[in-house]
Amino acid sequence: MLSAQLNTSTVNFETLRRLHSVRMQLQEEAERVRLDTSDDGAFVSHIHRLAARCSPQQLAADVAFLEWRCSEAEAEQQLVSAHFLQLMLTVVQTLAASRDGAEPGYATEAGAHPGRSTSGQASSSSAAASPSSSGQQHVALAGVGGVAGAVAQLQSASASPADRAAALEALCAALEGPERSQVAKALTADGGVSGVLRLLAIRATDQRRGALRLLTVLLAAEPGSGGELVAARGVPVLVHLLNTCLEGAMQRAAADAAARRRAEATAAAAEVVALSSAGRSPARRKGPGGVAAAVHDEPGRPGREEEDDEEDVCLLAAALLRQLSLSHAAELVAAGVVKTLCRMAGTAGGGRLASAAATALSDLACDGSAVVQMLQERLLVSLSDLRLSGRSSECAAALACAAAILQHPARLADTPRRHQQQGSQDGALLQQLCGEMGRACDAASVSALLDLAVESAAAGAGDTPAASCPASASASIAPGLWQLLPFCVHSAEGRAAVLRHNEALRLLLARVADGDAAAAATLRRVGNDDGAKTAVVRQLSKALTAASGRGGGANCSRAAAVALCLADVLRPASRDRSTLRWSAEACGEVEQCGLIPPLLSIAASPEAACRAAGLAALHALAVYGSQAVRTALGAAGGVVCLVDAVKLVGVGLPEGALQQPPICAEPHTLGQAAAEALAAIATASDALRQDVAVQLAAFLGSSSPHLAASACQALLALLEAAPAAGAPLVAQGVMPALVARLAPKPLKPSSPYKTAADAPDAGQEVLQQRAVRLLWALCRGGGAAVDAAVAAGAPAVLLLHVAAAAAPPPLRVEAAAALGPLLKKSAAAREAVADLGGLAAMIQLTRGGGGVAAAEPPPLWEEAMGALAALAALHGPSRGDAARALRQMLLRPGTAREAAAAAVVVERLSSAAAGREAVLADELSEPLLAPLPAQSNDPRCAGDGRTKAAAANAICHLVVPQSVTLPPCAALPAGGAIRPRLVLIRAGAVPALLALLRDAATDAPAASASASVCSAASPSKASCAAAGAAATGGGGGAQTSPDDAAIVAAVEALESLAGGAEGVQAIRNAGGVEVLKATVARGKRRLVPAAAAKAASAALLQCV
Repeated sequence: MLSAQLNTSTVNFETLRRLHSVRMQLQEEAERVRLDTSDDGAFVSHIHRLAARCSPQQLAADVAFLEWRCSEAEAEQQLVSAHFLQLMLTVVQTLAASRDGAEPGYATEAGAHPGRSTSGQASSSSAAASPSSSGQQHVALAGVGGVAGAVAQLQSASASPADRAAALEALCAALEGPERSQVAKALTADGGVSGVLRLLAIRATDQRRGALRLLTVLLAAEPGSGGELVAARGVPVLVHLLNTCLEGAMQRAAADAAARRRAEATAAAAEVVALSSAGRSPARRKGPGGVAAAVHDEPGRPGREEEDDEEDVCLLAAALLRQLSLSHAAELVAAGVVKTLCRMAGTAGGGRLASAAATALSDLACDGSAVVQMLQERLLVSLSDLRLSGRSSECAAALACAAAILQHPARLADTPRRHQQQGSQDGALLQQLCGEMGRACDAASVSALLDLAVESAAAGAGDTPAASCPASASASIAPGLWQLLPFCVHSAEGRAAVLRHNEALRLLLARVADGDAAAAATLRRVGNDDGAKTAVVRQLSKALTAASGRGGGANCSRAAAVALCLADVLRPASRDRSTLRWSAEACGEVEQCGLIPPLLSIAASPEAACRAAGLAALHALAVYGSQAVRTALGAAGGVVCLVDAVKLVGVGLPEGALQQPPICAEPHTLGQAAAEALAAIATASDALRQDVAVQLAAFLGSSSPHLAASACQALLALLEAAPAAGAPLVAQGVMPALVARLAPKPLKPSSPYKTAADAPDAGQEVLQQRAVRLLWALCRGGGAAVDAAVAAGAPAVLLLHVAAAAAPPPLRVEAAAALGPLLKKSAAAREAVADLGGLAAMIQLTRGGGGVAAAEPPPLWEEAMGALAALAALHGPSRGDAARALRQMLLRPGTAREAAAAAVVVERLSSAAAGREAVLADELSEPLLAPLPAQSNDPRCAGDGRTKAAAANAICHLVVPQSVTLPPCAALPAGGAIRPRLVLIRAGAVPALLALLRDAATDAPAASASASVCSAASPSKASCAAAGAAATGGGGGAQTSPDDAAIVAAVEALESLAGGAEGVQAIRNAGGVEVLKATVARGKRRLVPAAAAKAASAALLQCV
């Protein structure tokens, strides 16, 4: 029988999967027979499904064939084959007997139940048909031999249909009596559930209906018996039965719907013809006419009773699955119940089948996976059609099912946001479920959701009839609907569906104005689509114009909510060129709609929420808009508004503005957002740059430390975006005010004890740190800013911060970094610092004093090392002391940080002619090789990647000139010319550099070329990446690790040394040719940076 079925099937993965599944189950059953533990349930259910549609003639032939095969198997002692053949014979004989008894009298049985039975009669008629007293129930059971006898009659192949019907009725009556618990236990203990399930394979509808009613009553009497029904594989049987009966029902429903449409069209045409012939114009009817009702029900149509019986079977099966949904939802989902019920809910024309399916699905919606599968089957579209059918029962069932589906996202509104931010497990799981639900919705489902949202909003306002969407249903649907909608617009089709739905779009804008976060999130995600951004901005601009034109406090809050949503839409979701272009176009749309004046008025509002929303929108326009938009902001008075908002540096951004990406960089405050907006506006023209610089510089002299600190932060942002703004700031005379802000607070000498008044003010510390950064930003380019700073006494004030052991370590380092440009460009600054003991203070800082060594180095740590290098190179009296200190730090460092600092100082020294002269004159070339691996096994001396890179870069810088003329010094007492290349070769630079490359090739893993990171004892990650990029010539913009930077610097140093004959000979003698060849080979395998392979190839060409 299996072969016959497979011969008529298309060979594909599905049929092969079914064949493999049946084969495995047959093997399991055979093993159970061998072990004498078989209950034959699976095999019998398969045979039932295979033979259920056979005609009586086929079943008779199968009985004869199986009897012959059984006798042969018994004669040949094939026990397993004989067992299965006997089971097949029993099943086929049962089916043949039922067909023989049912088909001749089918008309009589069908006529014995005149009229059409309803779903209520099919599911609850047992109360009227069963005996009403306990004695009658006992008599009914006694007539069939008790529970065991009734079960035996159900399983007997020779029992007549009337006996089975009597047994079913008796069992139903007993399960509804006072002894229902004992009867249920007896029925499940004797294997009666499997016997009842076998009746579902019989074509006699009455017996199917009776079996389904018995299972329904059993679950109602003993809910725990659902486990036995599931264990007996009743769920697949019910799904198969439902699919079988549903196929014909859906085809008939589609045919009836088509017939109704044809009849309506014919009747309308006839009416038009009749009215036209009578000389009257046809009147337009409202609602369906009477023709559809006449076509819908034809009691005299042949076969109508059989169709009604199949429909009753579908209703009973759906009701039984509904009873199982609460306790066995996972099993129902795995068996495909959701897909079948969704097909049933999509029956054309609605009706009892669709209503029953929607009711069953509403109970099954408690399971999250079931809800996701419902949305994948586009159930929302079917429920939308069912809701609009015009029948109150179907509308109520559709609304209840929709409310059950939306109960999961509705819990997002009830979950406190702080729990979600803290990463609670429930909130995370709920977010994940809502994300899966949103991804399961297609464009049609999104449109159905939007229709439901519009109807629920109209019902809440009382604008629609109660039958369409009652107010109670609207209250239960709306929260979950709005929470789910942001997850549904994940595709371009879904976003386009939102933009096409005009009524829903107006409703979204109204809810955004009311402060609904879910509606704002929906529009933000729709606006993330590049093609839809401009359309969303246009709609928000209209809403903002309408909200801001009315005035009043409430309308100001509504306008602020729309402005905040507008800012979210204007911000690009990523930084690629296409996304930035669409954001600029959207900002241009805002400017063309004339929204800059309303946004400025919102930003100037005294209310905190309105001010934050206006600043967020202005920030987006300034940062992501074009030059025309920035010019328009400046012309409309945006500079004054934003300068006034700079002082809000302590006011945090609103919660809605912290979405990804956030409005501004850290710190996330309104003052920082205003500062970034001003910096962007300043790039539009020279006049705006001058205006912004002048207005911000006026705040530096404020008596409020917080306001002055805010001005410093804004000026830093301005200089980062527009470096040319430094000249007007210096011309404005900001240096004296800036230096005055740097002056430390004087200590009270009257008391030796510290009091609360002597404690440093937090606002003052922030002001001093920002003022130091601003001074460094102004002076790093040299020019008039350095002269103004020196004239204002900046070197002495900065040195006080460097030497203050109690000062915060970042402030000390940044003060030293600010001293660097002054010491390089001004001799007066060098003399002033030297006279005040600046060399000792900077050496102490270089050694890691003040707690700098124990913490992560500040961002300007390398620039601070440049200050000591400038003083040692350009100030003659300080050179000897600095050289001795550096020699000691290189040869006998206290920490790895100390060795790194000394190497960076020597690297800075070697990059200029005066510094190279100082390094060679004080014999620092040999100590410079100490951090390299060949010189010392001391971990304090053998530095990290950045230290090695600095030492190798210093060697590379020293080799640049062919000769250097030195004055009388320790290296050359008589003075004269010296060859740096020869000095380094004699000091052992070549073996040290080759040892570094060998260690990198043998000890470091293959992935270190791309996965190394800066250690705690190395400079900051930003400085490491910058140094590596500089060593590799840019590296194509990719970040380079410190170890990679060390390899590149070592190879480039070898290339520089190979520029002379002495260097080539030294490389050959040290075995450098093989090392260079290996480096080139590793570069081909991308195990070293490309710059290292290129330099190794050039050095190798010089050596060979």
